[in-house]
Amino acid sequence: MKGSFIYSALIIMFSLVFNSNSIMAQAKKESAKKFLNRTHMIIGYAKEVVSQHKVYTGDLAKACTHQKLARELFKEGKFKGAVYHSHRARVLAFEAIKANKSRPKPEMQLTEAEQEMVKDIPIAAQLDAEVTVQKDYTDVEAASEREDELK
Repeated sequence: MKGSFIYSALIIMFSLVFNSNSIMAQAKKESAKKFLNRTHMIIGYAKEVVSQHKVYTGDLAKACTHQKLARELFKEGKFKGAVYHSHRARVLAFEAIKANKSRPKPEMQLTEAEQEMVKDIPIAAQLDAEVTVQKDYTDVEAASEREDELK
């Protein structure tokens, strides 16, 4: 009797810990998904600005490449890496916007929650080294279509 009580208590404790970890993982997934979707919006805006003003620096193509890697990492369940590369994509999209004599909209800035997500982000050179910017990956519209897969 005493042994079955201990066994039951252990099972309950294990299930509570497992459910807690599952809930935390789901929250990380949802936060990362929201981060990637907001970056998609920013890249779309950068595409509009670059198309209108015609100043091509290569930053928009690099942003798309980082965002592509972020999506792949997200699909693999590597949410922290996905957020880091998505953040790098945002920075590059902002550079493309600025090069075209425009400004990012105020709502495009990092939220407090997003700032917390990227507080330990690796340096840009390290993230850039993880991606190979392919010369043929400059089709921003195709990149935008692939972004819709996350929605």
